[in-house]
Amino acid sequence: MTREFVDYFLIPHNGGEIEAEVIIEYDADGWSTELSGSIYVLSVRPGEFRYVSDGEGNFPHQTLTDEEVSSISRWLENKPLYYFVESAFKNEANL
Repeated sequence: MTREFVDYFLIPHNGGEIEAEVIIEYDADGWSTELSGSIYVLSVRPGEFRYVSDGEGNFPHQTLTDEEVSSISRWLENKPLYYFVESAFKNEANL
């Protein structure tokens, strides 16, 4: 079954980091309530938001700028798809 979900990663941007959404699409095969199956990550792409601290322990999201999306895209281009398998596995296990 093909699924898509959002996870958050710290991504280098302008000498610092942003915590940004990454959309992960994967296939999950052979899963049941008693057995974990296999995960195949199909694609990853930038999401729409990033999270920032307001200084009071809250982390509201803000829409990504074009420059931030470019940084995320470059970061994703340098990561192999298997880098995201653990996130997909955790998502599937929590369903």
